Amino acid sequence: ATKNGQVYHSTNRGVRWTSLPFRLNANAALHAIVIHPEASNVLYLGVAENSAQPLNSGISGVFRSDDEGQSWTLLPATRDWPVLSLAIHPKQPQVIVAGTLQGVYRSENAGADWKRISPLNHPDLKGVVSLALDPTNVQVVYAGTPHLPWRTQDGGASWTSIHQGMIDDSDMFSIAVDRTDTQRVFASACSGIYRSSSRGDLWTKMQGIPGTNRRTHIILQDPVDEKIIYAGTTQGLWKSPEGGSTWQKTNPYPYVINSIAIDPSD
Repeated sequence: ATKNGQVYHSTNRGVRWTSLPFRLNANAALHAIVIHPEASNVLYLGVAENSAQPLNSGISGVFRSDDEGQSWTLLPATRDWPVLSLAIHPKQPQVIVAGTLQGVYRSENAGADWKRISPLNHPDLKGVVSLALDPTNVQVVYAGTPHLPWRTQDGGASWTSIHQGMIDDSDMFSIAVDRTDTQRVFASACSGIYRSSSRGDLWTKMQGIPGTNRRTHIILQDPVDEKIIYAGTTQGLWKSPEGGSTWQKTNPYPYVINSIAIDPSD
């Protein structure tokens, strides 16, 4: 998914890419793409306008495809939402959460209907650039903003700012919940990588990555070995074989890594 309104796919592990029939104008930034965990033909896209002053032109919102991206539908309830992040529950995929410039929304029927679950006009819980769902408790949602992370444990009825141990004003680019121990949560930020053993009540900054590589856009747990953690930074891809205790760079190139995906079969 690109920042100029296009989607590409590959059927040979990235050797060759083909443009999908999804066309919005160059003012459409596709911020998020998620795949249904049980039906890979179902895709969701989160779109926002690049313009500083959204034009409400119908290009923003959550789009859905049921045929591997060959056709797309804007989910009506989300029209003109500036969507910055999406998350789908791994075990209850009818539950989808969208992070927008105005806050967090939730659907419990695969996107047909949506409900705001963050407070209206909240001064800080907005511009939600990252989301994570607890795989064992569908009511627990983590939201990352340009000003630290938030958590709800009751489906959005109440929210708690969870930033103890973090450097203030850290952009929360991504959040990952350990699938084998949901008390353990990782977060990546402009100030580095953090780990919590208390669902975010207290965070510890992970060491081992030099300051020049500290800005971390994405953190991801290996799908087979839960101890292996990957981190995409402004200076390359890093790997920890011990849950974040130590880190090693996986290649010598200073690539800016914005997202990571791992083949579930290999």
